[in-house]
Amino acid sequence: SYATDLEDTWTTQDLWGDKSVGNCIYCITYANGQLVVGGVGREVNTFYSRIAYTTSPDGTWTTKILWSGSAGEAYTNTINCIIYANGYWVVGGQYYYRSSRYPARIAWATSPDGTWNIVNILGGTSIHTINCITYANGYWVVGGHITSSNTYYARLAYATDIEQVTTWTPVQLWYDSSSSYTAINCITYANGYWVVGGEYYEDATNTYYAR
Repeated sequence: SYATDLEDTWTTQDLWGDKSVGNCIYCITYANGQLVVGGVGREVNTFYSRIAYTTSPDGTWTTKILWSGSAGEAYTNTINCIIYANGYWVVGGQYYYRSSRYPARIAWATSPDGTWNIVNILGGTSIHTINCITYANGYWVVGGHITSSNTYYARLAYATDIEQVTTWTPVQLWYDSSSSYTAINCITYANGYWVVGGEYYEDATNTYYAR
C-alpha cells in the first residue's frame, strides 16, 4: 500500500497471489531510483523467492524469481531483507532444496533487472536463514539463524567484498538447544558500534529473552 501522506487514503496493490497459503512481502527499500520489495510466492506446491521493482509505486511493477523449490510447508524459499549499498542490490533469505535442508542464502546484483548471483552462507546442516543485512564502515554484515546437531545458533557473518563469497567470516553470538526461535533479526552500525537484536531462549529457566 502507498500514500503521499500518512493521513491520506492509502492505495493497495497486489503484486502476486495464489489460492494456497504462502504469499507474502517481507521487505522493501527505495534506492538508486528503484522501489524494490522482496518476499515469497507460492504456486500450488512450489515456493518462489520473489522480488518486484518499479520506479514509482503507482507505475508498472516487474516481478522476478531469484530461486525456487518445492516444500510441504509455507514460507520457504523466502527473501527476508533487502538493501542497496556500495553499488549493489543485496537480498537475504532462505532456500529449501530437500527434506530438512534450508540453507541461508544471499543474492546480489548491480541492478534489479540484471543477473543475480546467489550464494549460500552461515554454514550449518539443517534449518538456517538470513533475517537482516546491512553495509557500513566498509563491511557487509548479515544476521540470522542456523541449526546444527539439534543446537540453535544466532549467527552473523561479514565480508568486505560482496563478490568474494569465500571470504565471509561467521560470528556466533549465542545459542541454545531447545528453541528454533534463537536468531538475530536486525542489525545496524552507528556512532562506532555494531548492534544486533534478536531472541534467545534459556534452557535453565525456560525463559525467552529479547536480546
